[in-house]
Amino acid sequence: MMTYKSEDIKKMNSIELLKNLYQLNNATMAELVAQTSFSQSSVRSILKSLENKGILTLQNVDQSSGGSCPGRYTFSKEHFQILSVFVDEGTVDLKLKDILDNTIFHKHIVCSLNEELENIIITITEKYVVNCISIASSGVIQDECFYTDHGEYMTKHEIALNLKKRTTIPIIIENDVNSMMMSIKAKQSCNNLAYIYMSETGIGSAYYVEGNIIKGHQSFSGELGLLPYQNQTINEVIASKSAKEVLEDMFVLILVAVAVTIDPEKIIIAMKKDNNLSLTKIKEGVSKSLSKRYLINLEKSTNPLEDGLDGLHYLGILKLFDLYTDYNREKRNG
Repeated sequence: MMTYKSEDIKKMNSIELLKNLYQLNNATMAELVAQTSFSQSSVRSILKSLENKGILTLQNVDQSSGGSCPGRYTFSKEHFQILSVFVDEGTVDLKLKDILDNTIFHKHIVCSLNEELENIIITITEKYVVNCISIASSGVIQDECFYTDHGEYMTKHEIALNLKKRTTIPIIIENDVNSMMMSIKAKQSCNNLAYIYMSETGIGSAYYVEGNIIKGHQSFSGELGLLPYQNQTINEVIASKSAKEVLEDMFVLILVAVAVTIDPEKIIIAMKKDNNLSLTKIKEGVSKSLSKRYLINLEKSTNPLEDGLDGLHYLGILKLFDLYTDYNREKRNG
């Protein structure tokens, strides 16, 4: 049986409270008690601790019937400015945004995935306050590096590792489709979610199950493009610019595989280039393959790039929640 120290329990409760506050944007202590089901004394203690650190700000804006003003807690945005770096087939989008959704900097560039991009990121951190750097790219993510597929060989990119030698700002690196999926998770209370993304050269997917991104033993979870389809891989079918009907049939196969594997509450599909695929036909194809009792909840996202940037932003926020509630480190440091 796993046991937890009091600092660990306080950390878990603090992160849960911060997640709920993020969903509400701002809230009174009473609203957070109702939202989290924590005791009033626990919520008061957590809020006071985070307010003393400057992480939260108390604003007296509510007029109660008794004439007093219950304070509303919100985030101190200067502690939550996340630089999202989305790498996509030779182009890079960089977006600096705070937790209150204010965009400070946004630029779309073409650059090489080496020291040139590292220098651009460092320049931004020297000009603006950046509390976390979140990086996403297609391909396999392992040991804080990402690997791009060039057919017969893979290229290793060590951007995150190199940046850590040049800055003390926290850095996270994630697969592109995982970051897209986390954008949906940030906006919706869904504990079982699948996101499928088709680019012009292949397809990938991401899964969120009971509070965790599923990555697998070798970080190969979600590589649907490697599945065989009519004597080719699915990636080869997509790269060959196949007809709309072929892609719809292929999506039926993929969705059935996802449905019987993780049985998600919701499946999001997104495409870099809109191929005018019929969601109705795809749903009908899935229904023919699965039991009539299975009602597929299928939605289409129209802007996967924005999903990726928003998901990176949310992952950066979660990283900062974790760092700002490290009570064990505070105890060690006295």
